Amino acid sequence: FSKFAEPITRTNSSSFNELLPEIINDLSSAKRTNKFIGVPSGLEKVDRFTNGFQKGSLIILAGRPSMGKTTAAVTFGINAVKNFNKSVLFFSIESSKEEIAFKIVSNLSGHSVDEVKKWNFSESQIRSIYEKTSPLCHNNFIIDDSSNDMSVIRSKAINIQSSKKIHLIILGRGDKIPLEKIANDNNVMECVHFFGFKNNPYKYIKNAKFL
Repeated sequence: FSKFAEPITRTNSSSFNELLPEIINDLSSAKRTNKFIGVPSGLEKVDRFTNGFQKGSLIILAGRPSMGKTTAAVTFGINAVKNFNKSVLFFSIESSKEEIAFKIVSNLSGHSVDEVKKWNFSESQIRSIYEKTSPLCHNNFIIDDSSNDMSVIRSKAINIQSSKKIHLIILGRGDKIPLEKIANDNNVMECVHFFGFKNNPYKYIKNAKFL
């Protein structure tokens, strides 16, 4: 796993002149919708400091033992999945994945972790728990507790990300060379497909998750 411990090298570069319109557009959109430019944590005081979790940012939440750091991190992940349709990969170095699962059920159901572990619920309460946890039951909240080795963690993150890649299909007669360059610079050529002009594009639209 030594190669995964090496610094990440990004092959794509942009001038400030190219980035400025994109940044202004993101900020203007956030201002219009009264939202943060990143993915909110679900905790207002945290979002005031971070302006939402943003791509490329490293945020460290520190505190003494048993102060609720893991519970807060679980809350962040649940909010991203449930309210913003994001996927979360949760690496736990100390708590087991079962313990994280208990915390998730507790958070979504409103019952304490102790109550969840005892599972003394009526049938209607159990149905309610299943309904409330269903948004996280589509493989979009992955928990891994198998290692505290950062090189192994990074390797697993890359493998899981690769196994869940979204494929982009581009139809039409337009010049594909600039788009191929963007895909190549971002190392996603295997996920981008240029099918050219199609008389009947509806079969692609029918099977697409996003348009």
